[in-house]
Amino acid sequence: MKLCFGLAGLLMVGSLLDAQDLSASQTARFVKVLLDSSHVSSLTCADPGMKDALEGAGIRLDGSAPAIFCNNPGLARMAAGSGKLVIGSRRDMAAHAAIVVTGEGGKPKFLVNPAVLRKSRVQLGDAILRLAEQH
Repeated sequence: MKLCFGLAGLLMVGSLLDAQDLSASQTARFVKVLLDSSHVSSLTCADPGMKDALEGAGIRLDGSAPAIFCNNPGLARMAAGSGKLVIGSRRDMAAHAAIVVTGEGGKPKFLVNPAVLRKSRVQLGDAILRLAEQH
C-alpha cells in the first residue's frame, strides 16, 4: 500500500515536468521505487553522471548488487547475460535494458523489455509491471 501511494505521488510530481525526459534526481527517485518494489537493497551504477543522484535518493551503491543502472548497450548486454536487472534512462536502451525509466510529454514512463527481464534473477513488482509499457 505504501509503495502504491509513493508511486502515485511520484507520478503526480512527474506530470508537472515540462521536459521530454526526467532529470537525474527524478530518474533516481523512480529507480528507488523500482528497487523497493523488487526487494533489492543496492544497485551497481555504471553511469558516473547518475551516481550522486542515486545516492541522494537513498540507494546504496554496490558493485556486486543484483541490479545495475547503465546506459551503455554493450555493458547492459553483459550485465543482463549475468542475470542482473538492467535499468537505463535513455530510450535507445529499450532493446538492451530490462526496464527504462524515461519521460514523455512531461510524464514519467517505464518501458519494459520482457526478453531482457526474463534473463534477470530479479523480479519486478506487480505494480510496476502493470504501469509499464511493454517494449
